[in-house]
Formats: sequence, C-alpha cells, structure tokens
Amino acid sequence: MISMPDRFLAIALLSALLLATATHAAEPAVESSAIDDTTYGLKRPVWLYRSPGTSGSARRSYNLFVFLQKEYVDELAVPATLEKLVASGEIPPTIAAVLDTSTERPTDIANRAKFDRFVTANLLPWLRAKLGSLPEPEHVVIAGFSVGGLTAAYVAYRHSNVFGNVLAQSGAFWRGNEGADAPAEWLTNEFRNKPRLPLRFYIEVGSEETRQTPNGVVFVEANRHLRDVLAMKKYVFQYSEVPRNIHDPEHLRPTLPAGIVYLSKPAH
Repeated sequence: MISMPDRFLAIALLSALLLATATHAAEPAVESSAIDDTTYGLKRPVWLYRSPGTSGSARRSYNLFVFLQKEYVDELAVPATLEKLVASGEIPPTIAAVLDTSTERPTDIANRAKFDRFVTANLLPWLRAKLGSLPEPEHVVIAGFSVGGLTAAYVAYRHSNVFGNVLAQSGAFWRGNEGADAPAEWLTNEFRNKPRLPLRFYIEVGSEETRQTPNGVVFVEANRHLRDVLAMKKYVFQYSEVPRNIHDPEHLRPTLPAGIVYLSKPAH
C-alpha cells in the first residue's frame, strides 16, 4: 500500500516527467549543418529551421530569414519565436538559417569585402542547394545585432537582388569601411550618396546605448543618422528606439518579434 506522502511524491514525479516530455516535444526541430566556407577556410556551423507550411505546394509562399550570429539560435530563441508567430498567424510560413560568425567578429565581418565574397561563393549556393530555390527578394530578410546588424545592412546593400529586407538590432553603424574606425559611418554615407535600392529596413536600438565609440560617434546617434538618411532617401523602414535598453542580447529577445512581424508583411 502506498502512503499518502509517497502517493503525492509519485504524482509530482509523474507530472514533472510529463511536463518535461511535453516541453521537449514542443521544441521546434532545427537541423544542424555546416557550410564549406572556402573564403575563410573553415567549416561554418549553420542551423536551419523550417516552419510548417514550407514544403510541398506551399513552398513558394514562405519567407526566408538569414541571421548572422549563432546567438539567434539559443539566447534569442529564433526557432521558438518563429514557431509561435507562424502558429498564431502573425507571419506566413518561414524558413530561417542561422550562421555562426563568431570566429570573425567584430572587425572581420564589418563592411568587409571578404564577407561579401563568402556570401557570393558559399552562402548563396548553399541556400539554393538546401532549398531548391530562393524566394523573391521581398520575402528574404537578413538580420543581425551589433556588428551583425551592420553586416546585414552591408550584405543587403551589396545584394539587394537577393535580400530585400534588413533587420538590424543595435547595429554598429558607426564603423568605417573594411572594419576600420574611419571614415566613420561609412555604410550610412553609402546609402546617402548612392541611388535608392529596393530595400526595406527595421532598425532597432536601445535608448541607453550612449557610449562613445572609438571614432567618437555615440552609438545610438549612429543609428539615428541612418534613420535620417533612410527617410531622406525615401526608403520604407521602421525605426524603434527602445526605452532603457542597453547593448545586450538579453534586451533584444523581447523586441525581436516586432521586427520579424514588420518585415514578414508585404510592404505598403
């Protein structure tokens, strides 16, 4: 005969086991792979998430997100976030590829022609081989935070025929060309001085990102300068300056869904 305390203990253990099983079952399936990166001479880890509705006859209606930092898999929980947004109907079926760029950060991917060569020689062929074909540019988003946000905008600047949307969280837009400090805000000046490209932006930065960078530009002000240039050039964009947020991935996770939803909807 099982005593009352033992019965409660058994029920608690069973409940914990069922909860753990349910939680594990609810985790989105993520495929781990590697890109043969001939540009940097390494096997580059990459994670691929496919939501329901991205196979079979529905293939052509999905969105594709390319995230440039591995933190989007764990700390920023992109697969779980996309799973919830697709299930709720807030965004259409979505595929996400998350790259590991940790061995090259911060300066080796910042406005770097070498990273652009990787995109052309390795990333795009890998994506096409995995997916069969890519969606039209208006359904493709490239995303990142800090130097990854800068690099997302840089890649879209170079390849607007593939990446039609940029999601930059706390983008390091103060940097110069080829990872240098000068000339300051190089990419912003490129957008100012060149004809408008078929790009749409979601720019997010924390109001408390007020530190002065090595070239003297205040971090949040560099994002404001890009906002002003985008407005002047009549780009379609949304700018969000998040109160009390600092330069930390922990602060970016709660605000990420807003950027995903904005860029997942057709441009007006």
